Amino acid sequence: MLDLCSSYCDEWDICLNAKKSKNMYFGKKAKINFQLTLHGTPVAWVEEWKYLGVTLRQGKVFSCSVKETVRKFYRALNAILRVEGRSDDMILLQLLESHCLPILTFSIETIHVVDRDERRSLRVAYNSIYRRIFGYRQFESVTNLQHAMGRQTWEELVEKRVSNFMRKIDFFGPNTLVSVAARLDTRVT
Repeated sequence: MLDLCSSYCDEWDICLNAKKSKNMYFGKKAKINFQLTLHGTPVAWVEEWKYLGVTLRQGKVFSCSVKETVRKFYRALNAILRVEGRSDDMILLQLLESHCLPILTFSIETIHVVDRDERRSLRVAYNSIYRRIFGYRQFESVTNLQHAMGRQTWEELVEKRVSNFMRKIDFFGPNTLVSVAARLDTRVT
């Protein structure tokens, strides 16, 4: 099949690059004892691969990794909080929500994070915004603060994004590729 794809791409002047292509498996772990090639160049097998800003992870089920996303979020958060001269708390909150939160929530409605610790790290990172601004301790709950300020908890935020995504998919109709793929999705947030 790879040769057929390669032939098609050659015919239509589409460049395929073996060095930029990767192999991953999803499903029951199998011994990989064969090498796929593209134009005679081996295509590497990898355990993780970043594709369209999302790090895919091989395994028994389809999964994504958010470790790098959380690191990027904290870098952005710390860069803003490091600035001299403290702003009003609400202005600072809006600044962090507009610049840091999109890093943390990028494609959250479509990815599948299997690792429980990684799912927890997303929630902790989100709550750290409130802890840092309003002086809460590390293990102190900020749920009541979030609700009092008209903000959502992490779980509520993710659920709303998933719900909006599914509503948009329904708009396309039941037989479109996007709708069929969404119905097959069994991810856990």
